Amino acid sequence: MSDSPDFVRPQDVRLASLSHAQLLIQLEEKTRELAQVKEELASTKNLTRYEDLMKNFRSLSAETPEKIRITPTTAEPESTKLWYVFEDQVFDNWDMAVRGARSVESIVTVYSFSQAVNVIRQCGYDHYVPRYRQDSSYVNGAGQKLYRVYVDGAYARNGQGGPQAGVGVWFGRCNPMNVSEPLAGPIQTSQRAVLAAILKAYEAIATMNNGLQYEIYTESTYAIDCLTKWHQMWQNNGWVNSDGDPVSNKDLIESILAIKESGSCANVSLRVSRGI
Repeated sequence: MSDSPDFVRPQDVRLASLSHAQLLIQLEEKTRELAQVKEELASTKNLTRYEDLMKNFRSLSAETPEKIRITPTTAEPESTKLWYVFEDQVFDNWDMAVRGARSVESIVTVYSFSQAVNVIRQCGYDHYVPRYRQDSSYVNGAGQKLYRVYVDGAYARNGQGGPQAGVGVWFGRCNPMNVSEPLAGPIQTSQRAVLAAILKAYEAIATMNNGLQYEIYTESTYAIDCLTKWHQMWQNNGWVNSDGDPVSNKDLIESILAIKESGSCANVSLRVSRGI
């Protein structure tokens, strides 16, 4: 290997004091810092138009399911971050790359998009498949950017007499915060699955703790009413409903209320999705 390789494989990286995983985490942190500096420069050196064009490119590429042919004029969406290659796929997020490849050893880490394209070409492909992280968002009438999160829960009979519920959380295309998994625990209902999905959305936002404004959308008016109306009455009544029975899903409701009122989720609101 030359002193200035075009790319490095994760298994080639060795530091005596750091594990492979720790090194990758530090690299990710540094690239995020670079991206933040670049964003700050945009406001002072008129780079906003350039940034908008790059974001548009990434958005359009991520939404295109077809393979993109590699040509001499293949555009580079961004250069101040790490890229991860698996076969003909290009990722801009380590967690999603691991999910896609299923094996850390098969992922190639590079320092620019052009290097990623070169790796893919060296592997014999004449195209690449973009797997760039997307965050679902929009700009409201006041010019504020809001991030949308969609949650859902459902259950179906598993053919053996018992239901199996599932939980879904969607932050955007190829987003590592997305969740798609079975509902944990012995109680399997669609209402419980929706509440579990809402809790996972709040937990993810609390973990990021980025101060951004989020809207969590659900089709369940039951979940919305539990968390915005009924809980106060239930708390006053000792968590029994109007029939005198214990309130269902009390554990999830209490967990959501606790994290909902935390500082890291101060800018999060619940919405009922109507055909969105």
